[in-house]
Amino acid sequence: MIKRKLEYNIKISHELYNQCLKDNFTVDDPSKWLFNQEYNIKDWINYKDIIDSLPEFVKNDLMEKSFYKYNEFMYINYPYNYGKLYKKAFIYSDKVDIVDIYIKSNEIIDIE
Repeated sequence: MIKRKLEYNIKISHELYNQCLKDNFTVDDPSKWLFNQEYNIKDWINYKDIIDSLPEFVKNDLMEKSFYKYNEFMYINYPYNYGKLYKKAFIYSDKVDIVDIYIKSNEIIDIE
């Protein structure tokens, strides 16, 4: 079940990423986004705060952009610690088990 969810997330994240490129937005590909997840989350929260403070018609327009949809999807669908564990596995291991990382990222509050 988790593997299917992750396969779906990977598929959708790549589709949204490719749409961003077609729309001429500069964004990290999904792997790089996750590798830098802690920074991307901070940037996303700041961006959302700015958008939330705008008039409703501007806010609604921005929320329809591929940039917004891609970053929102990545933020919502990958647990906060996923990026840290992904980076750690990528750097220190020759095998990256995305299912194991996903399970651990849902269990851990904070890791070094």
